[in-house]
Amino acid sequence: MTSGTTDPDELERQGLSAYREGRREEAATRLQAAIEGFRKNKDIKGAAEAANNLSVVLLQLRQARRALEVVQGTASVFEAAGDPVRAAQALGNEAAALEAMGRYDEAERSYREAAERLHNLHQAEAEAHTRQALAALLLRRGRPLEAVESAEVSLQSGALPGWGRRWAKALVNLLRRFIP
Repeated sequence: MTSGTTDPDELERQGLSAYREGRREEAATRLQAAIEGFRKNKDIKGAAEAANNLSVVLLQLRQARRALEVVQGTASVFEAAGDPVRAAQALGNEAAALEAMGRYDEAERSYREAAERLHNLHQAEAEAHTRQALAALLLRRGRPLEAVESAEVSLQSGALPGWGRRWAKALVNLLRRFIP
């Protein structure tokens, strides 16, 4: 990392850019620095946003425990700041970290809560992605009927991009062949 900047907004921008370019370690370093900068500036919401971004990167780096530590509590920060959409998204990120740690019951509850909140907030695409993640978890847990139901709800929104829609349709079609 050679930037030398201490501006947390710039560090977060650089971290997201590194992430998009596949430089995950650099992204994690810059996002962690952004969190620290936001906290130093008493920008709790900025720190929470950077923490959510960092949790996604850490999951891809297979650092589930750290991802969970980073994201925990951010939903409350967004709720207190009057940002219910980001609060729901933070719950989804927390669910992903819980799932990666093998804490499936908690992950399922968080995915369900996030999906319900996103539904109530009319965030169809985010809800569909969350329901797809829930469907995959339910399938891994040996609950194909519930997985189909979750995948079908994600399809009904009509908000999924092409690959997501194809994945959900394939899942529903596959599972329907095995469910009486």
